[in-house]
Amino acid sequence: MAAVPIVFMDVPTYAYILRNPKGQFFVGTAERVDLSIHQHNSGAIDLTRFKGPWELVWAQAFKSNSEAQRLEGLLKRQKGTPAFTKMTGLAA
Repeated sequence: MAAVPIVFMDVPTYAYILRNPKGQFFVGTAERVDLSIHQHNSGAIDLTRFKGPWELVWAQAFKSNSEAQRLEGLLKRQKGTPAFTKMTGLAA
């Protein structure tokens, strides 16, 4: 009997924003934001290594990964602008 792949349905993907003590933001997506925060703070992510500690300051759940990634791209383009603040409530 062939193995049947397991597909997890209704697992949300989050677009999230982390902030460090210097006020820098990191925007990403993940199904497990808690694991992502741990990876950023442990130095496992090159882009954020030595820039933490990072804390979660904003997140939004989506039904699909593509929706979360679309918002991630928009937030990255808007960082440092009034539009970023309007979208997230976070001072840019």
